[in-house]
Amino acid sequence: MVPIIKADRTNGYSPTPPSGLYLALCRVPITLARYLMHPQFDPKQPDTPLTGAFWKKRHDLLAAVLDTAGVLVVVLDRQGRIVFFNRASKQTTGYTTREIKGCAIGDILLLSEEVGSTLQIFERLLAGESPITHETFWLTKQGTPRLIAWTSTALHDGAGEVEYLVGTGMDITERQQAERDLRESETRFRTLAEQSPDIIYIVEHPSKRPLYLNRDSLLGYSVSELEQPQEALLAVHPEEREELRAHWQRVVDSGTDIFEFRLRDKEGQWEWVQSRKRVLTRGSNGKPTQILGHLTLITARKDAEAQLRHNALYDSLTELPNRTLFLDRLTQALEPARREPPIPFAVLCLDLDRFKVINDSLGHALGDHLLVTVARRLELCLPPGDTLARLGGDEFVLLVEGVERLSEITHLAERIRQTVAEPFALRDHTVYPNASIGITLSTTNYDRAGDVLRDAEIAMYRAKSLGRGHYAVFDQAMHAYALTLLRMEVDLRQAIEQEQFCLYYQPIVSLVTGQIVAVEALLRWNHPQRGLVSPAEFITLAEETGLIVPIGEWVLREACKQGKIWGAKGLSLLCLSVNLSGCQLKQANIVEMVERVLRETGWPPTQLKLELTESVIMENAESSIKTLQALNDLGIGISIDDFGMGYSSLSYLQRFPIDTLKIDRSFIRDVTLNSGDAAITTAIIALARSLKLSVLPEGVETEEQLRFIQAQRCDEMQGFLFSRPVPPEQIANLLREGRSLFNGNGRRH
Repeated sequence: MVPIIKADRTNGYSPTPPSGLYLALCRVPITLARYLMHPQFDPKQPDTPLTGAFWKKRHDLLAAVLDTAGVLVVVLDRQGRIVFFNRASKQTTGYTTREIKGCAIGDILLLSEEVGSTLQIFERLLAGESPITHETFWLTKQGTPRLIAWTSTALHDGAGEVEYLVGTGMDITERQQAERDLRESETRFRTLAEQSPDIIYIVEHPSKRPLYLNRDSLLGYSVSELEQPQEALLAVHPEEREELRAHWQRVVDSGTDIFEFRLRDKEGQWEWVQSRKRVLTRGSNGKPTQILGHLTLITARKDAEAQLRHNALYDSLTELPNRTLFLDRLTQALEPARREPPIPFAVLCLDLDRFKVINDSLGHALGDHLLVTVARRLELCLPPGDTLARLGGDEFVLLVEGVERLSEITHLAERIRQTVAEPFALRDHTVYPNASIGITLSTTNYDRAGDVLRDAEIAMYRAKSLGRGHYAVFDQAMHAYALTLLRMEVDLRQAIEQEQFCLYYQPIVSLVTGQIVAVEALLRWNHPQRGLVSPAEFITLAEETGLIVPIGEWVLREACKQGKIWGAKGLSLLCLSVNLSGCQLKQANIVEMVERVLRETGWPPTQLKLELTESVIMENAESSIKTLQALNDLGIGISIDDFGMGYSSLSYLQRFPIDTLKIDRSFIRDVTLNSGDAAITTAIIALARSLKLSVLPEGVETEEQLRFIQAQRCDEMQGFLFSRPVPPEQIANLLREGRSLFNGNGRRH
């Protein structure tokens, strides 16, 4: 044999042993090839010569048979040249008979690294070893390597010498790739399974014999222990044992199932486990033969779910039930309350008085500590089996069941009030909180829990309106009043949108000249159904809802615009006085708002005076000082309204940038009849003088009151004695007339 010539081509595939089926298929073409290549060979009568036309016909027939074979058939001579190349070979390589016949196999089909191994096979065949199975990469005409699994044998001539080499093969490129993909997939699965914190296993059914497992234990138990009914059930929580048996049956019946149960570990601790199973294979009868299972430790998830449920139903600060849980328990209490005989209950809604002041002044941390302490104290007051909840902020609510008499609840309310009122030591501070309590009883035939709680809150707000530390029992009048407030809030919002407000003005008169020196702007609501509504009926509601902020800005703007209108008519006015609410004072942009209104209306800041009540500026004195000073720096005057009704500290009073004290009308009303009121009024006037502040008594209605304040040398006065609050047109008339408090003899017109 001559050396096989090869091209320099490489490939790194490794051979795959041929299957037994393939070897069986390959034997037929080899026998046919012997017959084809040996004209004198008859497989039935090997010693009978065949010649002439018979052989030609037989030759063509056998060539046609080999072309129809589903395998590759190649015949080489001793020099490695291609003698025969059947159709399957041509289809695999892309070569025609003309292109391939007579070519050395190494020149056209073999990779360079295949030459050595192919020569060794030739040598073994020439040495008499036959058949030989092997794998070889062939290069197609397009240069693509194809892996062929061969069975090669030698054909001998009459003298017994090797004359031809015959190879029958199958293209196994795709099969090898599929096997490689399968191996890689199995490797990935095994790697993932072995890295998984779960136990992943396959068991036989129904024997439950393990066929595969990625790890050998969970919570100290082996898979075999967990899958053996008796051993596993001993570790399973008693409440879930029956369901675990049913879990297996559901897998068999439906093909898959998930079940969560508690399992005691080898240390004796209960842990949550999730079992997921599905049928992996079935027998010919359709019954499961293998089941794939996952065992996952889910204790952390269960703990998180429990915490979420707890958070959804309990207050995080006090650990008391929250509004959701309370309403659920209240709903349950409604059922027996509607039965015959009914089991009555009461709801007590509690709110800490002035808690916001404590929270803002001492800080939220101490405020939270106070709330927790109050919760613990309330628990001591609560009858066993009843519910205490925190609704939010400083609001608590109690559900007391089995109440026979109202006196029981009022006694409980009084005990709660006294308990809460005991002093609290908060670091370096001692606080004395009070609680306002609203009570509602189930005797009102409620259908919804929300209605019960609503009425208890209404009663609580009524208690707060009575002063600190009171309780009130709900009645239908309270409900009617609450509905009235609700309707009024709706009307107030519409009043802002529809500009239903108007301003009246009350003159402020000099006690020296008797002339009008200023006017105070007073808000009125021109209600479309009720007519002119006094601010006493809606200002508190406006402050509670925050509507006072847009209303207050409207008042300031309208007053300044009106002042400019009077000025344009040649009517001189030294000052406009406008009230500022506590809500407005707390607004971060209050200074910018006032400055903007003055700029847009053109009213001079030096001719504007803002009035605030004593209680408003003392609610947060330090903050008030900063805000008032910023307003005063613009040139705006500051008055303290209703002075004497609050609790001003004299040290703070010196620090406020104020220029006027307005004495509350309640002192002026009886100043000539009550020596106490006279003494207080005299003291306020003396205090103002010592602080170099002007004094303005309000509510002066009689000549006697006028003579008293004149005797005390007050600077100005305001009251019905001179004029009631009137529309802007009447103020214009008063200014135009030059009306004075005194006539030429010092008497009032």
